[in-house]
Formats: sequence, structure tokens, C-alpha cells
Amino acid sequence: GGGMSWYFIETERFQEEQVKEALLNSQFDAFVPKKEMYFKKGDLTTLTLRFLFPGTVLIHDPASPPQFAKKLNECGFTGVQSDDLASLPGKNWRRIMASYKALDARGELSIRHYEQCLFERAEDAKAFIEEGYRTGQRGENFTIGPMKLIQDGSLGARTAAMNEPYEDAPGNTGIITFSQDELDDLFAFFDRHQMQAAVHCIGDRAMDMVIEAAAKSPFRKDNKKGRHGIVHCQITNPRILEKMKEQDLLAYIQPVFIDLDMNTVEPAVGARRMDKIYAWKSMLDMGIHASGGSDAPVVS
Repeated sequence: GGGMSWYFIETERFQEEQVKEALLNSQFDAFVPKKEMYFKKGDLTTLTLRFLFPGTVLIHDPASPPQFAKKLNECGFTGVQSDDLASLPGKNWRRIMASYKALDARGELSIRHYEQCLFERAEDAKAFIEEGYRTGQRGENFTIGPMKLIQDGSLGARTAAMNEPYEDAPGNTGIITFSQDELDDLFAFFDRHQMQAAVHCIGDRAMDMVIEAAAKSPFRKDNKKGRHGIVHCQITNPRILEKMKEQDLLAYIQPVFIDLDMNTVEPAVGARRMDKIYAWKSMLDMGIHASGGSDAPVVS
């Protein structure tokens, strides 16, 4: 209240001291929802942040959203990509979309915003599309991007969906969000309604499922926005790369992961699966359209 605004950063891969330093060097206060604790800036000098893993820190800014966007401009930012719809507190995507559209209509967005439309449930994703939203619709500085889905977990937590068990966790093949039937239905729905999809997949099993869903869609050729993509694409193999090329699937990759994961991947997947993982150069050589991102603020 009182004109105060909340903006938030995910902290899954941040180091404790980096989080503390970033907050101390800002004008922001912080709120940690997981522990329901609120800290003024001065309190952070003695704050230990171990309980943030994984978690979210909200930074508290007295400026309005347009003023906050101008602060980003002053730092050299002209555009951002975000996936707010299932991330902001309350997850009220209708309210979030109405807010962005109102700000854009009033000319109060001084930074270009490309929205990846993140949904956790198939029924919410379909409702969004049924209300008329489509990839590529845009105002002055607000553009609707792809539908964003999360199909598996993370490598560090051993929840990325694998075809074979983890080397250091026998019997564990990770988790999936959507069944194959649910993915097949969603991709057909996206193609029928001219919607692009970008799906978080780290493990090979998750990628196989998304590739299969895209290939089976009866409306794929009718979708002018049918350049679907896979986000992360880490535990690949030659067969997956060939299928991605065959289906013309985009690869949303994060080159920073090479350095971050260099010493942690082999214990997880074993030496026999190290060929063609994190295969950015192979993707380019094969003609797979790959675009590099930072994955900020999860990785910085």
C-alpha cells in the first residue's frame, strides 16, 4: 500500500553473499515469503540468507512501476523478457495482463516488455488463449510472447526428467509436469489457435515428450506461429538433436551453464551420457535455431 511496489528475484542459483551484497548495494528493502520475514535495508548487514535456497526475494521499491522502468533505462536496459503470469504473488494472470496493458496504453512503459506466458495448469493456459491472447500481439512497448510451460525440474535437485536413472541416485529418473496425453492436447490446442510454445526441459525424457507432442499435432502446419522451442536443452543426445532439427524446434539455451555446471554434470549423468550434452556448437552446425539467454535472475 501507500504507493509502494514489489519486484522480485528468484534465488535458486545465487550464492548467499552475492544476494546479500546486491541487496545492500541497492536502495531496496527485502521480503522473504518462504519465512514470512521482512527486512529493512539496514537489517541485511547481519542477515544470513541460507534459508533462501531455493526461494524468492522480493525487493521493495517506493517508486511506481513506470518510475522503476525508468531506473532500468538509466542502467542501460531497453527491453526485458519475463514470465510473470504464474510467478507473481496471487498468480492472477488477468490482473497482471490488465495492468501491463493499461500502463502501455497510457505510454508509461519506458522499457520494451516481452511476456513469456507462464502457466502451471493446462486449463489456465487454455483460458488465456480462449480469451483472445496470441503470440505476437503487441501494443507500444508490451508484446505477448510464447506460452511458457515447465515440463521437468532441475539437474541440481535431480528432478530433471531422465530416460535412465541418475548415476548418483539409482532409481530416480526425475519428475514431469504434464503427461504425454496432456502435452499432445496442449500442442494441438496451441497450433489450432496460432500460439507459440516454449517449454522448460532439462532432461532427455522431458525433451522426448515435447518433441513427440510437437510432431503429433494435427494443426502444426496451420500455425503461422508454430516455431515452438525447448528452453535449456541440456541433457541432449544425437537422436534428440536430429529430432529437434527435423521438427524445426528452437533451442533457448544459456551458455553460462557451461561454466556453472562443468564439474557437476558427470556425477549426475555418468560418463556414458556426456556425449552431445550442452551441445550448443552441434546445434549451430546442424542448423538448429539456437538463441542464447542469461537465465537471469536465477543465474547471474
